[in-house]
Amino acid sequence: MKKLIFSDINDTIKTPNGNITDFCRDTLKLAKNKVDFVLVTGKNRQKTEKFAECYGGSRYIITSNGGEVFDTITRKTIYYETIPNKTVKKLYNVAKKYNLRLILNVTEDYRFTTRQKYFDGSEKTFNNIDNIIDNFNVIGMVFNEIKKNDIPKVKHEIFEAEGVVIANQEKNKTNNILDIISEYANKGVAIKKLMKYLNADYNDTISIGNERNDIPMFSATCYNIAVANACDEIKSMVDEVIESVENDGVAKYLQRLLN
Repeated sequence: MKKLIFSDINDTIKTPNGNITDFCRDTLKLAKNKVDFVLVTGKNRQKTEKFAECYGGSRYIITSNGGEVFDTITRKTIYYETIPNKTVKKLYNVAKKYNLRLILNVTEDYRFTTRQKYFDGSEKTFNNIDNIIDNFNVIGMVFNEIKKNDIPKVKHEIFEAEGVVIANQEKNKTNNILDIISEYANKGVAIKKLMKYLNADYNDTISIGNERNDIPMFSATCYNIAVANACDEIKSMVDEVIESVENDGVAKYLQRLLN
């Protein structure tokens, strides 16, 4: 049976400057015929598939921090976990209160946003939240463009909302982002759902990550790997630490595995 490898994208196979090296891309192209390489990410479906095109694509992808498991060949959603409609509505009002850019990941090939940033087909603007919750399955929410001083207040609003958790938090000089998913969803749950669907052998499963939202992956797979640029907490709980994303750690590991 093929190895089933689950990998995060950002800062794991995609460098901090947003690129993937030629060596990594070529290795993934080679590996996809010999292993089942599954992307596990906070990105939505369309963005994940777009990224995967650089190496020929992955059949199975896990998106929205575990909110959805999708078969890119049959175009079938294998598993998804929705955020309660009343919570979507409540958090929509929180976004308006703090003037945030809100993104709604749904079980479609696009996402909705209150302020469109990308014009490549991955986003659609919306004005009526009731229309969204009546017609779509919301599997992830992203609060974007949060003012630094508002972060604690926004996080408290999320804590008070029913049925959701913060899956990931990103902070930098120009932007602050919070990823929100159902309290019943995470990357590990989604991996287990896909493994059961494929009747996969646990002993043939590997996960690779770098951030705290990757921790649930490690509880779902047999062998766990962190890239060297991961924080010490992540590196302390895995079976192996490989070279950093800048040094093509994942690609070099795959080369070693294939050989």
